[in-house]
Amino acid sequence: NNSSDLEAITRISKEIKNAEICVLSDCEISNIKKAINFLQNVKKSRLNIYSNANASPDGTDKTLYKLQKSISFAANKVAKIQWTAFDGNRAGFDLLKKQIEATIIWGVDVICLPDSMGVSSTADFQQLIKKVQSGVRGIDNVELSVHCHNNSGLAYANSRMASMLGVDQVEATMLAIRAEKGNCNTVQFAEYLN
Repeated sequence: NNSSDLEAITRISKEIKNAEICVLSDCEISNIKKAINFLQNVKKSRLNIYSNANASPDGTDKTLYKLQKSISFAANKVAKIQWTAFDGNRAGFDLLKKQIEATIIWGVDVICLPDSMGVSSTADFQQLIKKVQSGVRGIDNVELSVHCHNNSGLAYANSRMASMLGVDQVEATMLAIRAEKGNCNTVQFAEYLN
């Protein structure tokens, strides 16, 4: 959220012609405004809005209201909107389903299921993806993404399994660098795709 970020995004968008440029933001409108400003000259722009999908049940309506406001604000200002269901794999499925279905109705283009803390076994993460694919209304109308952290050493295995289940996008990082114990390694995942 500073001028060096804006400069970097601008330079990247001028060099990279056939890829989307994505900026991550929480649900605060002030931060979404900054993110949209970063993307204003990008042809293939994506805003990735995240919120805590594992909020306490009494805070769900407040979280959904804030999320709806942020999605509505961003609509028509970027090419694509993604919602990342932070810690969604540890939320109860009914709660996660309610949030996914709501964001689809509000117009998101991509739903991301992250293993935010890197705690899901491959079997558990597989079960979650299958439940979302078969049990969420409207899921066929959006892209499905995964974002796996490596705390348990399963980021690559879980990402590969998600790919085999037909998810549209696997989020990975160069050299697996990221928060927690890192993410799925882009090079390793690319080798699997080859």
